[in-house]
Amino acid sequence: MSIMKENFLRNAHDTTFSPTGLYNFVKDSELVDSSGNSMTLTESDAATDDADFLFGEAEGLSHFSYYRNNSGDFNYTGAMSYACLIFTTGSIPDSANKHAQLGLCDGNGGGNDARWSLQVNNTGYLRYAHQNNGSLSTAVVNRKIREHYQWNHVAFTRDSNGTGIKIYFNGKQVHSETLGQGPGTQGTAYYCVGDIESMESTRTNTVVVTSCAIYNQELSANQIKYLARKTLGYNRVD
Repeated sequence: MSIMKENFLRNAHDTTFSPTGLYNFVKDSELVDSSGNSMTLTESDAATDDADFLFGEAEGLSHFSYYRNNSGDFNYTGAMSYACLIFTTGSIPDSANKHAQLGLCDGNGGGNDARWSLQVNNTGYLRYAHQNNGSLSTAVVNRKIREHYQWNHVAFTRDSNGTGIKIYFNGKQVHSETLGQGPGTQGTAYYCVGDIESMESTRTNTVVVTSCAIYNQELSANQIKYLARKTLGYNRVD
């Protein structure tokens, strides 16, 4: 994937609205948490840089996996929000269970409940998912991502019950759904960003992610719009 300089972003997420974890992948400090909470990440796969831009580096999901090596961090089952910036080419692995994980809090191995995740699924749709006792609950945006070869702001919020999901694209709410059950607490769960599920041997450059912000609160629609405007500029967000 080639990301041209004219696609550079103006700003990254910052500590506005008090994120509990903030990862801007700044060059030479990719693992550092910029929230001030010292939630440093660990690299679990060889990371390569797909592009440099004004505030740091964009990392290709097909090339790296970072995770927080502490199961107590970001292990939220109630109110929370997650926001990040993505760059897509329109080519998503067309196979079951091969989803680009934009952010995930899950275990490693059987018997673990995913507390939350945001994905570009195998058909090119934004998808939120969590598990309860192994039972998967999902909320899928009924529209493929069509804004390729440019940076886009994506986010989800979840209510205190763990069931009310709202998904946002470039500051606009594009999906709202109340799921039948909240996430479970079975097993351990770790935050991970940058893994294409089940794609270890056939990775391709399809999605790039950067500036990932995690919040232990349900942000409002106006707050999400503020974050989108801050990162993309007012000309991209109504």
